[in-house]
Amino acid sequence: MAKYDVDSEKLKQLEDYIDSIKQKEGALIGVLYKAQEIFGYLPKDVQLLLQESLKFQLQRFMELQHSIPILQWSQEEST
Repeated sequence: MAKYDVDSEKLKQLEDYIDSIKQKEGALIGVLYKAQEIFGYLPKDVQLLLQESLKFQLQRFMELQHSIPILQWSQEEST
């Protein structure tokens, strides 16, 4: 697994959550909300982890940034 610049305990919590999902296809939105719950926002490294874990392209994340404004995509948005 790649090295991510985020809190390792929070990262482990997110990875465990992702591993617990039996049907990964269609799980992106729920995982994004869970990641935001854990981290308080969606750090870039968490977005990269999700892209790799759930096999989603960057374009899909960019689309979601515009269509789901309640998600906090940066630390500045979460304050």
